[in-house]
Amino acid sequence: MKGNKYIKRVRVDSRQLDSGMIGTKVYVTEGEVVNGIMPVERLVRDATFSEDNSEVMDSAVERLVAKYIANGFEVL
Repeated sequence: MKGNKYIKRVRVDSRQLDSGMIGTKVYVTEGEVVNGIMPVERLVRDATFSEDNSEVMDSAVERLVAKYIANGFEVL
């Protein structure tokens, strides 16, 4: 086990969708890197908001990411 690295990462992916919607996905990767193999990335939040509510989306995503940061996660 010597030399194996434990990682905690969070990644946010936002995209412009059709009809004025914005899709945001939050992924988390947590676990030990074993023989160069990374742990599986998991989808923890998948949300769609209208462009008019982009401030609500930003707030909701920022709160979730802040919780992960407080628990030692690195933001990619």
